[in-house]
Amino acid sequence: MPDAGKRTREFEALTAPIAARAAGADSREGDLRPDIDLLAELGWLHACVPAAAGGQGWGTDADGGG
Repeated sequence: MPDAGKRTREFEALTAPIAARAAGADSREGDLRPDIDLLAELGWLHACVPAAAGGQGWGTDADGGG
């Protein structure tokens, strides 16, 4: 089972920079790449992908609770 405390700390660490960039990203010239890169780096983009497909199975696998 994933370490929920570790994931919570990582989530808190990524929300601050995303929030700081939000005003600039929410514009015609905005760039979400830094946010997407950060989400990918910390594993959040594949967390809900089934483990059989390389993810962590959150919400898709019986033992994938996060």
